[in-house]
Amino acid sequence: MITEDHRAEMAAEARPDAPEPRKKQKRSAKQSGLYRAVWRWHFYAGLFSIPIIVMLCLTGSVYLLKPQIEGLLYGHLTRVPPGAETVPYQAQLQAVTAAYPGATVSSVTPPLSATGATEFEVVRKGVGGKLADFALDYSVFVNPHTGRIVGHRDNSKDPVNVAVTLHGTLATQRFLGSSKWGGRLIEVVASWAILLLITGIFLWWPRGNRRSSLKGVLVPRMEQAKGSRTRWRDVHAITGVLFSFITLFFLVTGMLWTQVAGTNVHKLVQGTFGQAFAQAPSSTKIKDVNPSGPWATSQIPVPPSARAEAPQYIASRAGDIRWNPKDGAPLDAVVARAQQLDFAPGYTITMPSGDTGTYLIGTYPDLDAKPNQRVSKERFAFVDQYTAQPLGELRHTQIGLFGRAMDTGVALHEGRQLGVWNQIASLIAVCAVLLSCATSVVMWRKRRPVGLGAPKPVPNRRINLAIFAVALVLSVAFPLLGITLLAVVVFESLMVHRLPRLARALGAA
Repeated sequence: MITEDHRAEMAAEARPDAPEPRKKQKRSAKQSGLYRAVWRWHFYAGLFSIPIIVMLCLTGSVYLLKPQIEGLLYGHLTRVPPGAETVPYQAQLQAVTAAYPGATVSSVTPPLSATGATEFEVVRKGVGGKLADFALDYSVFVNPHTGRIVGHRDNSKDPVNVAVTLHGTLATQRFLGSSKWGGRLIEVVASWAILLLITGIFLWWPRGNRRSSLKGVLVPRMEQAKGSRTRWRDVHAITGVLFSFITLFFLVTGMLWTQVAGTNVHKLVQGTFGQAFAQAPSSTKIKDVNPSGPWATSQIPVPPSARAEAPQYIASRAGDIRWNPKDGAPLDAVVARAQQLDFAPGYTITMPSGDTGTYLIGTYPDLDAKPNQRVSKERFAFVDQYTAQPLGELRHTQIGLFGRAMDTGVALHEGRQLGVWNQIASLIAVCAVLLSCATSVVMWRKRRPVGLGAPKPVPNRRINLAIFAVALVLSVAFPLLGITLLAVVVFESLMVHRLPRLARALGAA
């Protein structure tokens, strides 16, 4: 939000001591009208987006520190005493299914080291069978040296998972039975936040005498009297501008997961995968069996498994493993296949679903066992559930330049690409965004506004149409921005002037 001081500065800049030519006076008047019109849309954008932005910053910070938080809360579950012997993975799996009857093991993460526990993801759906009806969602940890269950983590109460649910869907799937409403609201807010950034940069841009001074442009004018709005305006504007590109990066990469803008970008990325994946004979996608996997590869089809008759075997570090394919390949055979394919410790095995389901061996940045893997190490292998034979492999280099760039952006967004340095840089950026939001509220309160304190509308139609045209251009990339922007314009045109109290609250009276 821009203060009365800003308007006073503009008025002073528009009235120099020497008389001005009429053309220059007209240009100054147009600039003033444009400034006020942009300020009004900046106010609207902040009014719509700041509350959700603050929530996204706080919940995103919790997720950013996921490795450290989980280490503190669940270190006693993930770390076990070292041992000379290991219990077969199939026996560990049977111990988990026996301890949680009626539940389904959805994934397995082998230990990262000799002192790590095997992690099993266990889920059980409720009566409705919907995602919102999960009666059980545990991460179960097993000592691989004894085969005994160490304990479990209730993911529905885990602070990191709660933060992620709020961050991505506002937890609407729990209250409304669907996550799409929260996801769309977040997409709308992110779109308006982009408009907030663009209008904020315009309002900050140096004019008149301020062009030759760093004060008020790159350095806050802290010498102003105590309580001055100018000081708060400078802190707000300069912080917002200096971190604007980082904030824009967070907004754009965050919208890759959204239902409208994210889906449109995904369609562009799909064309870079090549015909081998586009024509795979399966309607099941990676996201269907592994919803938390990488963004670019989430739409890749999973090749189906085919039943076999001949006995199967595979060499492992503990000796040959033999089985009847009618019974399905044991988990140990899949682990052995992962080792043969040179998967380094830190991968996850997603279990097959249904008669044609396939084991999915994956390694990517956002894994609990090894959360700071580089995107360049991203890799998937599809393994037949009956024979443990590899059905295909997908590496980071196969998803095209655009897909690789998007996945790298998501990993940086989540703080997983550059380890602790990524986390520190992201936390600094989050603090800057929160500071800019907080100072906007302080400025708003210091203006002692009537109603909402919205800046008065500008009657110049050309200026309003120009601003609206720029917003419509943004709407091509962010469709929900265009829809909600049009709704605001219609509301102002048809409703505000007919309701005196609302007009006063929105500065239109």
